[in-house]
Amino acid sequence: PAEQFSVSSPMLPFPGLAAAARGGESSGPWSGAEFRRLVRFCHTGQVTLAPGAPETLALALCAEHFGVAALTDICSRFIRHRLAAWEPLLCAFLQSICGIEAFATLEEAVCRYTCEHAAAVLGEGRVAVLSEALLCRVVGDVELAMGDAEVEELVVEW
Repeated sequence: PAEQFSVSSPMLPFPGLAAAARGGESSGPWSGAEFRRLVRFCHTGQVTLAPGAPETLALALCAEHFGVAALTDICSRFIRHRLAAWEPLLCAFLQSICGIEAFATLEEAVCRYTCEHAAAVLGEGRVAVLSEALLCRVVGDVELAMGDAEVEELVVEW
């Protein structure tokens, strides 16, 4: 079931969003639907997120891009508490948030989860989307729940 989140007060006026809406801003890994949800959040202070929905990632990236920290934080906390449902998407997700300061805590949680559940998260060719730096970070982690032979196979697959 979806969950409803609210902030104490709406965030409009928000000049950056208003200018982007007039200019048809759509550059980024989000759709017009996520942009409308972002504007609605800024207007009402409310957002509904569905468990395991990839749209939550797109909404989080959209919020970060436009500097809507409250929504970025809500999305990050929501995702962090549901990482198991995101296993098939975690490699791509980790690659997309890597290095974005607003997602530093979430990035760390995803890395930790990835290391603890390496076989499920990194299997089925999912590791291919990771950059070399992220691959090294994950396979070099002392908490990685994989043996040396599995790590070697993973690196060869990458």
